[in-house]
Amino acid sequence: RISCPTLVISAEKDLIKGPQVGRLIHEGIPGSEFLVIPAAGHAVVLEQPEAVGREAIGFIDRCRVDGD
Repeated sequence: RISCPTLVISAEKDLIKGPQVGRLIHEGIPGSEFLVIPAAGHAVVLEQPEAVGREAIGFIDRCRVDGD
């Protein structure tokens, strides 16, 4: 039922909820984007903050262009 722009971020080395869980979430949200951050575990935001921030900002920028 999610109808807003959605970015699903997973971590390559997440042993708790691996990328396969993120992919399932992505597949259940029409039009969502899916991204796997390499060399990061379950605490991806703490382990790779620059990569997560860069991707989140890029996603928001794309949403602004598409939806103004």
